[in-house]
Amino acid sequence: MMMSRTVIDSTTGEISQQSIERRCGTRLHSECEHCSTIYKREATKVLQSGVIDESGNPLLITMLTLTAPSSKRFGKTHTRIKTTSGKYRPCYCGEWHDEASRLLGLPIDPDTYDYTAAAEFNRNATRLFAVTLQKLNRVLGRSRGNNLRVARVVEYQRRGLVHIHALVVGRISQDVLNLVVRGGVNPRTGYKVKAASSNGWQWGPKCDASVRPAVQAAAYVRKVVSYAVKDTVSSAGGVGVHASRMSEAGAVARKCECFANHCAYGRRVVRMGNEYLYIKNPSSLICRRRRSGRKNWGFTGHVLSKTRNWPMTFGQLREARRQYAMALAPTTLVPLSPWSKPIPVRRDE
Repeated sequence: MMMSRTVIDSTTGEISQQSIERRCGTRLHSECEHCSTIYKREATKVLQSGVIDESGNPLLITMLTLTAPSSKRFGKTHTRIKTTSGKYRPCYCGEWHDEASRLLGLPIDPDTYDYTAAAEFNRNATRLFAVTLQKLNRVLGRSRGNNLRVARVVEYQRRGLVHIHALVVGRISQDVLNLVVRGGVNPRTGYKVKAASSNGWQWGPKCDASVRPAVQAAAYVRKVVSYAVKDTVSSAGGVGVHASRMSEAGAVARKCECFANHCAYGRRVVRMGNEYLYIKNPSSLICRRRRSGRKNWGFTGHVLSKTRNWPMTFGQLREARRQYAMALAPTTLVPLSPWSKPIPVRRDE
């Protein structure tokens, strides 16, 4: 991304243009391959730091998969139904679909599909996972200073609902996960455990805890990172009528303080009598909420996050990269505006 400014010499009156090349910083491979590659490398480095011990040996990890409620809650979609014997049954529509079919994930009846509920679940998924993690620590008897070390990534299913893959350092059995997700009696304490929920939402029936050998830790780190650079187009088929309706529902799900029928994305709306005045205000977070909800189909937060006890952060990596770039050549700090922080620009000798 190129940024430019006009410089006027106060002594000579000479006017010149200066250009600064700055990365856009996106994680999405579809928007910028270069920045996405940098993000992917940093994410891999951060995640690898948490699945090895002080000697550099890989640790035992558990891969948690938490899915959205079934089609009974939102509406039936085109799918490939696999039986316990490994064979496939016809779709709900009566047809057979192969893996490359563009119909997979789309509602059979878009007019009766509950898009509002789908966007609401996406909005509550982050909080629901936080509640699930709290219950896991309590069921396992973990104290606050000894909580589980967890990194999670969000992936969009073909039907547009999010599900979560989490790397947990240590062993989590399927029985413990079922106790937290479905509720029951804790065998360790004898107390009753309620099912994890957030605003009435709970996880779907296909929740899995797979304990993986330590030697497979690096492979699952790469798998998790590959989910983080996807967008709704590449992972959920974000085109067509289904995508547009999910976008509209996502915009509504993200609460906005603007007037409902006069919300201008990225601008604040002020009412003066019977007229509505649109005032540009990029620093406002009001309409950014709806813009984010439209883009992410209601989902809030970052697709990749980790607990505070994770050894390395993105900030540490970026600071190290900045120090390295500053040491390559003399630099000058160029402020782009009174509200922006100075950006180091390399000066060729």
